[in-house]
Amino acid sequence: MSTVTVRAPEGADAARVATLLAGVVPGPSETAEELGADLPAWPAGDAWVLDEGDRLAGFATVRRRGALIADGDLVALPGSEQPLVELIERRAADWRAPVLRVTPRGSGSDLAGLGYRLVRTFLRLGVDSAAFVPPAEAPAELLPVEPADPRLYQLEQTCFAASWGFVPETYPQWRDRVGRRPPAPSFVALAAGDAIGGIYCTYRYGWGWVRSLVVAPAARGRGVGAQLLGAAAAALDASRLGLEVDELNEPARRLYARAGLREIDRERFFEKELRA
Repeated sequence: MSTVTVRAPEGADAARVATLLAGVVPGPSETAEELGADLPAWPAGDAWVLDEGDRLAGFATVRRRGALIADGDLVALPGSEQPLVELIERRAADWRAPVLRVTPRGSGSDLAGLGYRLVRTFLRLGVDSAAFVPPAEAPAELLPVEPADPRLYQLEQTCFAASWGFVPETYPQWRDRVGRRPPAPSFVALAAGDAIGGIYCTYRYGWGWVRSLVVAPAARGRGVGAQLLGAAAAALDASRLGLEVDELNEPARRLYARAGLREIDRERFFEKELRA
């Protein structure tokens, strides 16, 4: 029987984790270069790799989101999830988080047996940049901005407040989270000088990736979202464009379908209430 070891990740693990992800995730996954930059940034006790003999069988991280939720991300070979889930739960208990949300990359086959329930599914969509369908109209003035522009923060905190999974953040918290990924072309949509929409992007999985697209309720239905998406697609230095969308968000799904984005993967969120 192979020896099972759980330990903190090291920079040398980046290529092995990238190989593991590529083997179990049907859509795009982190490159070795991206992981090499990310792994050293994880605080001690918030990330782990699982070795089974000479092979890497799992990788997991957890972070705190406000006072109520801890978020765990997990990729593991079938049958190897439980030790990593137990470590994620232990860390969430240290934070006294009443709810733990775990997102498996791949099957997540062990989670139901460990007391988790599926609560939401997000679709990962993608399109070749050359196949992107640009909008026909430009209803707003677009201003190029940095991804951490305060106007994008205000739009997101206001417009997403009722969205599933939203956790309020202070501007410094939001800015620090946005800054963890390489910056990419981002825009604010203006009407009479007021910000009515925005989009901020990064480079992820070797793609241009839309991290957030938001339009104020009073400005919806005018084509502002399509205009923002088209501006980002044209400005990104990548051969493919991707994003994630809530499976239940029908208006956004229609917008992305019109632009040519198609489903490439699904991200599932499982939750478990932790005992005090």
